[in-house]
Amino acid sequence: MHKLIFWLFFLSFNNSFAQETYVILDSATNEAIPFASISCKETGFFTMSDEKGEWTMPDSVTCKTFLISCSGYKPVEMFFPIKTIKLSPLVIQLKDVEIGGEKENVVVDNIQKTNCSYGFNPEKFSTTYGAYLVNPVKKRGWVKELSFHVSSVHKPDLNVPVRIRFFEWNEKTQMPGEEISASNLILKPSKKGWNKINLEKVYQDFPENGIVVAFELLSAGPSHYHEYVYRDQNKNKHTGRYYGWHLTASCCSDCEVKGFHYGADKWYLWNKIGGNTFWAPAVKLKMSYSK
Repeated sequence: MHKLIFWLFFLSFNNSFAQETYVILDSATNEAIPFASISCKETGFFTMSDEKGEWTMPDSVTCKTFLISCSGYKPVEMFFPIKTIKLSPLVIQLKDVEIGGEKENVVVDNIQKTNCSYGFNPEKFSTTYGAYLVNPVKKRGWVKELSFHVSSVHKPDLNVPVRIRFFEWNEKTQMPGEEISASNLILKPSKKGWNKINLEKVYQDFPENGIVVAFELLSAGPSHYHEYVYRDQNKNKHTGRYYGWHLTASCCSDCEVKGFHYGADKWYLWNKIGGNTFWAPAVKLKMSYSK
């Protein structure tokens, strides 16, 4: 009898918090954290906070442990989400880089040919593409400026935001490693073509063995799915769809440089794609390092 009462109480409690709207805040500033991830791997539940840092739990969700995470913040695990969740900013220590000393600048890119594009998959909640950039000086530094290219293959919907993330390069696995993003960098492209971002005040680490720059297109709602018509090799018409806008890719089938690009699903599990051709998001970085 006591067990029955306990379980009835537990289920009633579980449903009551499921109806609530939760908010995720920066513990240092109390500002909302937009597009933070809320997940439960044991059930497959995944969602994101909106631009106000808010999210609502569906009635059907039951989970023992939730993982709350966002670029630039320490992830937290909790038995059930409390009304206000606070994440602590990551503190990135540039131990062997002297920010205020005498500096050298170098431009790093992966540009081969820019005549192809990435369409983000609208069937996934979020899609991330990453490109590995070699550190040409083999000295640890920081990223001062980043540029990426918005394709004009389809009419771009510039109202869809992107999160730009940075990862270490894992020499052993030859894959993106630990995330080292110094901030939760979310923006909307301002135009087709090259978009430049000043990161001088962010102090984003650039490890000596290179860096992976990743682009995560964020959910802005179903109105940002767009259809287009294309023809196959037999000139038959088909209808496809894309979400938001396309990244221009650096691609080349006859270059001396061969390589991979990297894709992550909503759980941020990476896959290696390509290899026969060079095909990766076109990226330019301005890197600064101490002499």
